[in-house]
Amino acid sequence: MHKWKAHEPERPPVRVAVCDNEKIFLDLIAGIVQKSIEPKSLIFRTFSDPAEMLKSGEGFQIAVLDIQMPQMTGIDLAATITERSPDCQIIFVSNYLDYVTAVYDTPHLCFILKSRVQELLPRYLLRARQTLDRLAGDMLAIAYHSEITRIPERNILYIERAGRLSSVVCWDTNVYKTPERIEQLSGELSPEGFCRCHASFIVGLRYVATYERTEFVMTDGKHVPISRAHSNTAKQAFSRFIGEQL
Repeated sequence: MHKWKAHEPERPPVRVAVCDNEKIFLDLIAGIVQKSIEPKSLIFRTFSDPAEMLKSGEGFQIAVLDIQMPQMTGIDLAATITERSPDCQIIFVSNYLDYVTAVYDTPHLCFILKSRVQELLPRYLLRARQTLDRLAGDMLAIAYHSEITRIPERNILYIERAGRLSSVVCWDTNVYKTPERIEQLSGELSPEGFCRCHASFIVGLRYVATYERTEFVMTDGKHVPISRAHSNTAKQAFSRFIGEQL
């Protein structure tokens, strides 16, 4: 009998993005982020154009966004970001108090005037990390490379069985392949957040962009089939998750 060696992964780096079309503030905020989070704990990108940030296709956990930008406001940018990464912690910054009520159209952590960004941003970056740690919550333990690896359930987009391996696909593009079968994995996941919709698939309901009778479309564009045998279960699970009847 093969014995798996227990493995507790280090706290993964946090993926942070800053988007501001004013270079002086982009550089200022970038410097604050890099001083506030240890380099080994940080994957960091800066953007001066909202469209460029969206085009990158990257998933971020913390996004510091200017509100008033050409072509797209930070509020509209945040709405798209959180569609892709629902747990992303949004920090709005602006020169203008006029936007302080408008930001409530989109989930966010805080609104900071640029005149106070040096004072307040480090505090809210810490709060964002604490929130992300809390949201990580339940973990899925799988056999991976002869070790037991624990994956935060909130990171899991979907699980697909192909051949002798199940692929646990995560929003940050990591994929963990394990010999554990779909039936076993389904029983270990929190039922309120996941749904087995096919003999070969489990979906993370928080990452479903569109529900159709024969498939889920995930936020990364993946089309996951819903089999006839799992049709009613999938419909009921998604209905419960979004809190309304389909």
